[in-house]
Amino acid sequence: MPLRIICKTNTLKNVPGKYLICSRSAGLIDEDELEKRMAEDNTTLTIGDAALAMRVMRQVIVKLVSEGYKVKTPLGTFYLSASGYADSDMEEFLPGRGNKKHRLTLRTFRSKKLEAEIIKEAKWQHVELFENKYPVIQSVRSIQGAEISSVRRGEMIHVTGRRLLFDETVPTQGIFFKPETGAAVRADYYACIRNSLVIPMVPPQLSEGIYSVILVTHPVQRKEEQRSTLKCALKITF
Repeated sequence: MPLRIICKTNTLKNVPGKYLICSRSAGLIDEDELEKRMAEDNTTLTIGDAALAMRVMRQVIVKLVSEGYKVKTPLGTFYLSASGYADSDMEEFLPGRGNKKHRLTLRTFRSKKLEAEIIKEAKWQHVELFENKYPVIQSVRSIQGAEISSVRRGEMIHVTGRRLLFDETVPTQGIFFKPETGAAVRADYYACIRNSLVIPMVPPQLSEGIYSVILVTHPVQRKEEQRSTLKCALKITF
């Protein structure tokens, strides 16, 4: 999943534009996963080699920076800086003690070369922003779990996401299939309705064509039903 680009309503008076552009990460890669990726991208490097190299680099950086050096790495430059105040030019520096705000801080300057390389290779996807109380459709998949672009009438599909629960007995709620022109058609049969997964049957009466998948859930704070639309070209076939 690439970097997610989101437009939020602009409430800042000194910033132009109706919306503010912000982003959300694709997830967290921890040290173990990073070592695994390093080994996967280099056939001569094992996960153990990667872990050892990272551990040695960390140890050397800690040693040199703690000794007062600025250490330049492919990721950036690391160094310590001191701060606080004193009543005498010969007063002892005591970080973490006393009431004169003596402290040591690790400073980092990112590598400009690395920054340029990352920005050049960056991948992103514009996504809709939903408040935490609203439903979000994340994908439409086959029963086998694969993402799909077409499906036959009468087949079951997996609709995954967040806050997907709805009341199956209320005809205005559920999964709807919206053609490019015309009214949306509700799925009447559901094998599963959970917060993160709904398994509806594609309505047998649908005509062949391209549809959007719409989820309508219960009202929030007595407002109209909340909708989540997956803007995908899902082709319905015979």
